[in-house]
Amino acid sequence: TDGAVTIDGPVTLATGAITVTTANDAISFNHTINGAQALTLVSGTAATTIDGTIGGSTAISSLTITNGTANGTIEIANIEGVSGATAIGNTNTATITLDGTTYSTDGTQTYTAATGQNIDITGAATFTTTNDNISFATSGVDLANNGTTTINTGTGAGTVSFGAAIEGNSASAPFNDLLVITSGTGNVTFTGAIGATNALGGLDVNSSAGDGDITFTSTIGDTGNAGVVGTTAIGNAATADLNFNGATYSFDGTTTITAASGDTIDIGAGAATTFTTDADNITFATGNIELANGSNLTVDTGATGGNITIGEIAGTSVETVTLDAGTGTTSVGVIGSGTEIGAVTIGSAENGGITLNGAITTDGAVTIDGPVTLATGAVSVTTANDAITFNHTIDGAQTLTLVSG
Repeated sequence: TDGAVTIDGPVTLATGAITVTTANDAISFNHTINGAQALTLVSGTAATTIDGTIGGSTAISSLTITNGTANGTIEIANIEGVSGATAIGNTNTATITLDGTTYSTDGTQTYTAATGQNIDITGAATFTTTNDNISFATSGVDLANNGTTTINTGTGAGTVSFGAAIEGNSASAPFNDLLVITSGTGNVTFTGAIGATNALGGLDVNSSAGDGDITFTSTIGDTGNAGVVGTTAIGNAATADLNFNGATYSFDGTTTITAASGDTIDIGAGAATTFTTDADNITFATGNIELANGSNLTVDTGATGGNITIGEIAGTSVETVTLDAGTGTTSVGVIGSGTEIGAVTIGSAENGGITLNGAITTDGAVTIDGPVTLATGAVSVTTANDAITFNHTIDGAQTLTLVSG
């Protein structure tokens, strides 16, 4: 048409693929859409609005609302059944508003909008596929539902990807927008920062199951603000690889980072990388931390508590390690081998207890500033002609060997 299209009644797609196209005029479906056919909507620079549920009783075969390259807005209430691919928006789409609670397909889901925070999830939505990819492309995503957004691609190879930043709905407490992701064997990729301006209220990525890789290309929060105010749980003991390629990971809540055994927690910024909490526990579980070239590591829970627990830390080219739990405790296993780790500092003036569970081998000075317990087997500290300093008591029924050259 060369005019608006309004369909004000429940719709059945009956015979073959259905297309509704306007010359930059609005398209509105006010009620349900069903029928095992493909549906394509093109409104150009105008709005496309679907207020009824799609595929609630009979799944449609595919859904395409891309508007070519035009910048019209798109609003979709609920998708309960699409048997094939769902493609919403393009790189010029002004906004996509997802204000329903269910977005369920048996095919890929791709949501694309213009650069900026232009994909708005305003309903407490659950996105599900059966082992198919879910992608939020080009635009950042705003979680604005004061609830939990859940993304679940099943137990198979469906990936989850975010092409830009993820923000909550509020710059101040309460922070009520939570994100929970389950991707089975599929990888999860975060390309932009998380909560750099408006923090999330919680973040859970494959904490219960799934061996897909998880990659954070950018930061969580920034140097002045936590990106998650609430519980963070990233990975599980089957997660094949965790990649933290940003420089700042800031949390205000209990934080647990877990991957499979081995050097599977990769710190890859190539620059100083900091994990901080606001007096909350942070645990790197099962997997070991591996520092890429130049990725000096600091883990800091603040002066007033918050325990640090780390299995092992490996390096590449004399990366430094600083662990500061304030009045909280620090427990750490093997650090370094040969000359892969530089200077190591554990503890601080607040004198939280320190538990050593393995050898420390460095090409830099080692300073341990807190009462020490030798917990697991013989403990050695070896440097390549660099100072070793223990500022407080040392206890524990284990052998201690110090070699400073």
